[in-house]
Formats: sequence, structure tokens, C-alpha cells
Amino acid sequence: MTERASVALRERFLAKAAARTEAYRFSVTRVTDNMFLDALKREVKIENAQRRVKELETGKVQPRLRVNLKGRLGKDNPNAPLYRRGGKLWRYSAQTIRVEHAAHVDVYVNEYYRDWTKSL
Repeated sequence: MTERASVALRERFLAKAAARTEAYRFSVTRVTDNMFLDALKREVKIENAQRRVKELETGKVQPRLRVNLKGRLGKDNPNAPLYRRGGKLWRYSAQTIRVEHAAHVDVYVNEYYRDWTKSL
């Protein structure tokens, strides 16, 4: 991949979506062997390493980034009965669709602060 293409991918993936939550990046139909998702994970890994270095230099806690995948069932999904009332994976509150059952997967990049008290 050329430097120019790499910069374009970085800008696309780290840019915030205006119409949805700030964490939303894009949707994919398959998770395995997806070059966009793999590129995003590499960029997040590099960004987290840079934040760790900055944290060591300044002594101030820096938020880390995490890639979250949230599945959507879509229309006429054969796994839908599992998530309906009485199904094995039904939940009363917000639904969490497994990635392997999803027709579409939304990709989010969330910030979080690492709990340093557990690592001491």
C-alpha cells in the first residue's frame, strides 16, 4: 500500500461520523478477511502505542482506543428466532447480536481509560 493510500485510509477510519454517534466508523457484511477492518485495527494499535509513549513522557493518563463490533440481524436472517422472545439468546434489555449470527456488523472505535489500580 502506498503512503498516500495509507494516509487516506487513516483519515477515513479515524474521522468521526457526523450523522451517528462519535464512535461509529462503518458497517461491514463480513468480519473475516476484511481489509478495512484489519487496517482499522492496525491503526488503532499504532495510535494506542503512541498514546502509551506520550503517557510515559508526560506522566498524564491518556485514553486508549478499542474497536467494538456490534452485529445486526438484518432482514430474513435464519438466526432471528434465537433472539426473539423464548429464543435461546433472547434478552429483555438491549439486544447484543453475536457477530457470527449477524448479517451486518457495525464497527465502533471507543475511548476508554485503563484502570491503573489493577495493574499495580
